[in-house]
Amino acid sequence: MDIELKLVLTLVLSLSLFYVLQKLHFTSLKNRTINLLDAGFIRARLDLALRIFAFSLCLALPPLLLFSDVFSLLFPLGICITFCVVASVLISPELTLYPGAKLIITKALFSNTVHLHLAQSYQDFDRQTYQELLQLVSRLPAYRVRQIMLSSPMFYDSSGKLRSFVLLETLLTRKGATLTHAKGRFWQTILGTLSLVMCADTRKKTKRDNIKLTHWHTLYITL
Repeated sequence: MDIELKLVLTLVLSLSLFYVLQKLHFTSLKNRTINLLDAGFIRARLDLALRIFAFSLCLALPPLLLFSDVFSLLFPLGICITFCVVASVLISPELTLYPGAKLIITKALFSNTVHLHLAQSYQDFDRQTYQELLQLVSRLPAYRVRQIMLSSPMFYDSSGKLRSFVLLETLLTRKGATLTHAKGRFWQTILGTLSLVMCADTRKKTKRDNIKLTHWHTLYITL
């Protein structure tokens, strides 16, 4: 079999495998289910690792067709495992308190700090959002979390004035937590800014126009 035919077959099989894996709920990267906090951070990371491993099989398929020596199996498996381990360390899985929750939880491997972000772009900080935040303040210490970080440009009103955190600080104090806040650092808000800029929902255009995407503020809650 000549090299051109092998390349064509490789492309066809890779795309077919990728399509099938994306249709399965336990291997899909795009339509993966959000893990619940009750399951823990370790299980969420293992779930993500499985999905990444399934995806990496698509990348490792060409050597299986292009090589027929003893390394034809070990080489692609080595690629899959290496890619899976590296990606699983660098990418933080997303968790929530319950289905339909408004806050998404992420935590880097070996870190004692969690980052929170809104489930939907331009989502309001309503009563449910703050109730979830207070629940997380109570529950996250059981997972060896010592700090919560939450960044958003919506901590500023339409005039550019920073909103008051007095009530939130009072509620946190009752739970034994302390609140500090500071202007968001550029490198910490790049992904959040891109997410808001790329939001295609035209119904949220008014909110977008009232928000300065270059002005972010970060809350630090010490548990």
